[in-house]
Amino acid sequence: MHHGGQIDNYNPQHMIQKAPLNYSDTPRFKRIAWWFGLIPCGMATGMILYCYIVYLLAIVLPMFKHSIILAIIQIVYSNVFVFLLLWSYIQVVFTAPGYTPTSWPRDTETSVSRDQISSFLDSTPNPDLRPCRHCGKAKPHRAHHCRFCRRCVLKMDHHCPWVNNCVGHHNYKFFFLFVSYVPILTLISYSLLIPYLLLEFNYSEFRMDFWNIQILIATFLSTTFGLTLIGFAGFHFQLILKNETTLEGMDADRDRRRRIQERRARGERIRSSSRVGTEKKWNLGKGENWRQVMGDNPWLWFIPVYTSKGDGITYPINEFWHEEEYEE
Repeated sequence: MHHGGQIDNYNPQHMIQKAPLNYSDTPRFKRIAWWFGLIPCGMATGMILYCYIVYLLAIVLPMFKHSIILAIIQIVYSNVFVFLLLWSYIQVVFTAPGYTPTSWPRDTETSVSRDQISSFLDSTPNPDLRPCRHCGKAKPHRAHHCRFCRRCVLKMDHHCPWVNNCVGHHNYKFFFLFVSYVPILTLISYSLLIPYLLLEFNYSEFRMDFWNIQILIATFLSTTFGLTLIGFAGFHFQLILKNETTLEGMDADRDRRRRIQERRARGERIRSSSRVGTEKKWNLGKGENWRQVMGDNPWLWFIPVYTSKGDGITYPINEFWHEEEYEE
């Protein structure tokens, strides 16, 4: 059935017939949808710049009359992190996540029949060649079909409307840096706000003037998004250390529940601490898992340049993972 990445008895006459082209498949519609998808990106960028400008003009610059050194320090480190945040955001928005190449695999046909998909998946629990049920083409391990992009994305994590893009192998590092720098900038905003309150705030003469209102709005926005994304950044930090994507984690949870049910159906006793189906094929240890995404050079870990290892097609496998344990 499966030999060296090939499908036996391939019959071109049984290829999947593509559905008739509709308007949503046309290049014009895709261009329009892409531009509309930039609206959330513009909103996010606008909020970042708004908070930055308010803190710069209303808090940092007036601080020069109290302490030039403190004001310079705050300008330097706030500008550095704002620059890294916007750079990360631009990278994740405009970097393709990686798609299954049309020429992959080179030694097989790229389209297969529905009968072949069904029998192939049923007879081979962990094939090297995985046909996609949606587009009818071969896809590598860890790739998933995105219903928004309508393509198979390499090591797909999720489709994010706030970046108008899928998050996958080639831009996952940028996404992680982006969601990590937002909480950091929230802490920076408070480090700017507290000295301002100590040096400028006079409760007896407090007035809700223009700049004080802007400071309150900017503080509310930065706090809201910072508290939201600090949990998100922590979640993805854990995924990186496990060498796992969001989709793979969901699949693993379903697989674990299924295996527990099967063992209970056989009358086996399941302890609460029992590890059922938790072996991870791609888990190489926390250190190597981190380097798989962030790269080998520690100096570039927190710089939004591409340093992730691999091509998104093949991945090293945990040597303690045994494929037969996952067979039905």
